[in-house]
Amino acid sequence: MGYSWGTKLGVNLIAKYPKLFTAYIGCGQIGDQLRSEQIGYDWLITQLLEAGDHENLDILSAIPRPSKETLSSTEDWNNYCAALVGFVKNMEEALLALKS
Repeated sequence: MGYSWGTKLGVNLIAKYPKLFTAYIGCGQIGDQLRSEQIGYDWLITQLLEAGDHENLDILSAIPRPSKETLSSTEDWNNYCAALVGFVKNMEEALLALKS
């Protein structure tokens, strides 16, 4: 059984070692991770533009839009994810400040 990222791992293992598996169940199946990242990035840019949130737009825009060129290695993916985590933490702090 694979869930989310585990579905990518599961499908790759089955493709490489089909005789080791008799069944496979995938939940939250990843189809095209790069395209999913692009859609999410573009949506977030649009939301920040519509909200007039130029501070966070500048921060997000410093992270290159996901592409085959910008995410061609494991290190690229790790850096991209780390940058997004930093962006999300900044957004969380901003939301908490608004609540107080």
